[in-house]
Amino acid sequence: MNILIVYMKDCAFCLKKLKKDFEKEGAKVYAVERSKLVEGAFKNKNLIVVLAGDGTFLKTAHFAKNIPMIGVNATPHRRVGFFCRASPKNIIRKFRAWKSGKIKPIKLQRLKSVIIYKGKKIVPFLALNEVFIGCSKPFQVSKYTLITNGKTEYQRASGILVGTAAGSHGWIYNAGGKKLPITSSDFQFVTREPVQSRIVKMSLTSGILPKKCIITILSDTSNGIVVIDSYPLPWKFPKGAKITIRLSKNPIYFLG
Repeated sequence: MNILIVYMKDCAFCLKKLKKDFEKEGAKVYAVERSKLVEGAFKNKNLIVVLAGDGTFLKTAHFAKNIPMIGVNATPHRRVGFFCRASPKNIIRKFRAWKSGKIKPIKLQRLKSVIIYKGKKIVPFLALNEVFIGCSKPFQVSKYTLITNGKTEYQRASGILVGTAAGSHGWIYNAGGKKLPITSSDFQFVTREPVQSRIVKMSLTSGILPKKCIITILSDTSNGIVVIDSYPLPWKFPKGAKITIRLSKNPIYFLG
């Protein structure tokens, strides 16, 4: 049993004990600090333990492929921990339950995005929470055409969010979306602060979509960006670019 622990520096105070606890269970433990994550760290691992908060869980999920993940919130007074639900005190109990087959991972759906610009295709990493399309400067209006479920609409807004069921409990909910059961295969979109006017009138400002639906957005904004799971480095989405968003065939296997 090979375990990878991904941690943040401010949670390292309990890393040593956590490693020892897993080693007592017969596991071989590897640890990597969040800023040093690389693809190779996930090779031949049976379980990923995130010792931090949801931001680190999301970043780690971008590397995870068919490896169960569990989050440990070592600082609950500072972090909400929607994905990091275990604690240093109960993580070993949950590990034993998983190892013995008493609990099984649940599937959390992710979104696949494909950006096409001037014939070039760019595929960002999969989104566990949401995809945001907007301006690089948040105070500017984003302009784009939204196509989904057989309908097309030109929009002006501060951006648009497309989120998973798991992500529906975070940013997209606070932007006016609806909470969905985290195991749902539905996903949704929410137009942020739509700029209604006599020139542009919008009715497609939110919607819940079944798993086979596709959302297409055509950029009419020179400094547009695409952001996945609030990752600090956005992808460029200039005027004339197109993005398609749909459910991925590669979910996250989550031990809650």
